[in-house]
Amino acid sequence: MTAVEVCAVTDQLPDPAMPAPAVSAELQQRIEQLSPGQQAALSEMLQRTAERYPDFDSVALIHQYLKADPDYTDFSVYENLGTLKGPKVVKDFPDAQMFALPRDFQPLDASLEDLLALRSSRYNYGPEGLTLQTLSTFLHAAYGVKRSIQAYNIKEFPVRNAPSAGGLQPVDLYLVINQVEGLPKGLYYYNPVEHAVVLLDEGNMRSALMRCCIFTEFVLYAPVVCIMTCNMDRVRWKYGDRSYRFVHVDTGVLTQNLYLVGTALNLNVCALAAYYDDQIHELLGVDGREEFVSLLFSLGPKPFGGALTEA
Repeated sequence: MTAVEVCAVTDQLPDPAMPAPAVSAELQQRIEQLSPGQQAALSEMLQRTAERYPDFDSVALIHQYLKADPDYTDFSVYENLGTLKGPKVVKDFPDAQMFALPRDFQPLDASLEDLLALRSSRYNYGPEGLTLQTLSTFLHAAYGVKRSIQAYNIKEFPVRNAPSAGGLQPVDLYLVINQVEGLPKGLYYYNPVEHAVVLLDEGNMRSALMRCCIFTEFVLYAPVVCIMTCNMDRVRWKYGDRSYRFVHVDTGVLTQNLYLVGTALNLNVCALAAYYDDQIHELLGVDGREEFVSLLFSLGPKPFGGALTEA
């Protein structure tokens, strides 16, 4: 594929304000560095978008390509779901230390009406940290396993307290734990099936996490910071490229659960999207492509033990 061919697909010409040979040469060089498969994908993206939006920008390019379209979408997987086995919905860390969380959960007595009214983003925290029971209740109520069913040719398929696309649970929770009773400081992974946290990297992670964030010093003082990641493999086999849209929807659904449960537990909570992607992927040890960070969420006790009605 040449640069001229790409321009023909988009029905666009290089910007006349710029020297055409330089633009074409740069574009040609970049295209030649792509594999044949990448060139074909780029050509399809350009064609599908230009058909609908001749004057497209980068957002339109991505959005149009991820639409469900009867002329392009492959629906054959739905015809064979009865023979397909779904992927695992929990990651394994066999060499890491696992800390079981208590199952004597705190009661969540506030009404939904009150929680919706009181829910807000607050990022100032008291000095005492979290009890293990509070963390356990928070994780289980927001994103724990409530039952198992037979699904995707798996006899005991877990069903979580937050819905997800196809029930495939592509969002995982990592935790930077700074001050929780009974747990060493460090980076953890929440295993909802075992209702346990898995220690991935022990030590004070406050400064390392803050360096990944943008103008959000309050993460230094949060007893716990949840890091949500999206796992594309769990949903792509069923929904194709459109799954990229679904995983962000699932992140939003889970975030509201975290807000409501945190509010019910009388915690200050705050979602955070101001982070440097590559740096935080390196901190977690994920590739940033098949698994990538979608949102952070800090939590801790209210300063001076403020009551729920004072939120």
